[in-house]
Amino acid sequence: MASFVKHESVITEKKYFFEEIFIQNFYVRLRFKRDIKFLFYHGSKIYGLIAKILDLHPTEKEQRNINDIVINPCEYGRIYYNAGDQYCFGVTFLKDGYDFENKIKSYFSSTSDSGFSNDLTNSSVELADVNELSNQIEYQTNYSSNIHTINFVTPLRIERKKEEKVKGGTLFDISHFNFQRFLYILYKRAKNLYKLNFESEPSFEIPSIPSAEIIEKSFIWIEMPKKEQKRNTGGIVGNIKLKCELDEFWLKLIQLGQFFHAGKSTSAGFGKYIFNNCNLSSLSIKPAKSYLDLILEKENLVSAFKHIKENSNFAGVDNVNPDFYEDNLNKNLEHLTESVINGSYKSAVLKGIIIPKSENKIRALAIPTVEDRTFQRAVSQILSPSIDEML
Repeated sequence: MASFVKHESVITEKKYFFEEIFIQNFYVRLRFKRDIKFLFYHGSKIYGLIAKILDLHPTEKEQRNINDIVINPCEYGRIYYNAGDQYCFGVTFLKDGYDFENKIKSYFSSTSDSGFSNDLTNSSVELADVNELSNQIEYQTNYSSNIHTINFVTPLRIERKKEEKVKGGTLFDISHFNFQRFLYILYKRAKNLYKLNFESEPSFEIPSIPSAEIIEKSFIWIEMPKKEQKRNTGGIVGNIKLKCELDEFWLKLIQLGQFFHAGKSTSAGFGKYIFNNCNLSSLSIKPAKSYLDLILEKENLVSAFKHIKENSNFAGVDNVNPDFYEDNLNKNLEHLTESVINGSYKSAVLKGIIIPKSENKIRALAIPTVEDRTFQRAVSQILSPSIDEML
């Protein structure tokens, strides 16, 4: 007997084994009780919280074998949070029976847990909200073009084929990406998840894996420090554009794979990707505050202005020096904020001046306006901790 799944008002027959895999998505919003510091990548810290909630205590080896929990660490990159700040993430379960919503509410209403000061526990954070999200997907299989894009949002960690491994290069990296290998690993993941759900192998042979021509790619390598700094594990993040003929099977698998991720360390959130800018609302969880929100916070802008005033009293091409700008500071910062938000902000040209450096030398300077210097400093104050941690 055929089984069916309802996609909004459209009912479609489940044609391939991977469409039978259980999927349950949750959005979680926390609130910090105290100041806390993260590493650049947040996946392990979030997984530690999930393990406490579900009473999972796997060894590092056992954690690598957990395939049915996938984290969406949408805030990774931000390093510092203060008491009262909110924090969002997503979690997907690929097997039934976890009863996550009840267990997370029970955990946060129980006695405070012990842990290190920077751990996520019910002593460091409180639950603000938890919601189950839709797991419906409208498959797109009638693309008019054979040009496809994949955006790897969290680190992708995949071993190369044996014959492609070289000294110092055993994984996909900024210079090596094999699309056929990626599809094969994605297929194996779907097959393992099916077996995990139904305790039997799918009666489906892998079809021919299409090859692809890489048109362009732009990757960086992101590390994820491990406990006690024994070793670092990371993967590639970025975009790739491919020319490839994909049939219905592979198109559906790639789109569904956006729920269960690809490669290693998926339980820590690795391998999240977006295919052809596909907008899956249940996967597009956003941080509680974006970087732009943080940059434009009044406290950050005031701090930035104070810094530039303490370090330079020069005016820009508008002949406004820091003292004059400060006379209407609130109004000026409000104008800066509004212009950035509505997209009208445009930095002014630089003012060139020459100042004496020593008895026989001069120094040429190019001076931005006070407003531009304030905005530049505000950006630096927010982004620098993340960049320093990543490097």
